[in-house]
Amino acid sequence: MDGQPNGQGAQYFLADDELKGDIYVGEFRDGDFNGQGTFTFTNGNKYVGDFRNDNFNGQGTKTYADGTIEEGIWKDDKFQYAQKVTPPVITRKSQ
Repeated sequence: MDGQPNGQGAQYFLADDELKGDIYVGEFRDGDFNGQGTFTFTNGNKYVGDFRNDNFNGQGTKTYADGTIEEGIWKDDKFQYAQKVTPPVITRKSQ
């Protein structure tokens, strides 16, 4: 729309800079990564989760090539904290 990517798609980074070879697959809004997506780095790292304005923002998981995993809340590409998930409590009705 108006010359900007909007909706689902992929962006392959081909320029000779630090992003060369990286791939983004996911949602775009006004040319930015916005919504759910996956960013795969050439060094083997991968982020899967929420994006806003081309940055990791919201719930996401980054898996590093060495096996380290950061799962939780992200803000402007920086890991903020792990989100604790509590299993549901199951109750039984007495008869």
